[in-house]
Amino acid sequence: MFGILYLGAFIAVNLAVMNMLPIPALDGGRVFFLLVTWLIEKIIRKKLNPKYEGYIHAAGMILLLGLMAFVMLNDIVRIFTK
Repeated sequence: MFGILYLGAFIAVNLAVMNMLPIPALDGGRVFFLLVTWLIEKIIRKKLNPKYEGYIHAAGMILLLGLMAFVMLNDIVRIFTK
């Protein structure tokens, strides 16, 4: 019983840590971008265009999905070559 609870808690904590990494497609990337945007706006005293943030997050999502596809393909190749 406690083994299943421990496993569930372990997975939840790992997911939370991975989600807070400063990668543009994840929540940590959003927090990081908010801090950077705030700093830039304080320096140049002008609002940044939100479309640039969208471009950065879209590029991050594409890179993250590409990494996931690469890892999955690598796993499939390893299964069939053994």
